[in-house]
Amino acid sequence: MAMSDFVRRHRAGEFSITSLPDGSGVLLDLEREVLLNFNATGAFMLACLAQGLSEDEVVERVWERYAVDPATARADVAQFAEKLLQAIAPG
Repeated sequence: MAMSDFVRRHRAGEFSITSLPDGSGVLLDLEREVLLNFNATGAFMLACLAQGLSEDEVVERVWERYAVDPATARADVAQFAEKLLQAIAPG
């Protein structure tokens, strides 16, 4: 699954994404019985991806928000996206 598939499925209402008051969040996929919990950083990246931002755009936002070097931001976003897509993959 590609990130564009995640965005399409999210926009089609296949996922419920909730931000919690402490900055963390959850993604619920009732069809596949998947519930994912995210810390504040993960919830921030999830929200960016759900908006349809590219991985490069998310990297830039993470870099700016958390003041990490660009290489760290890129590695973190790539790892996050890979794990997210694996967790919600159809089948």
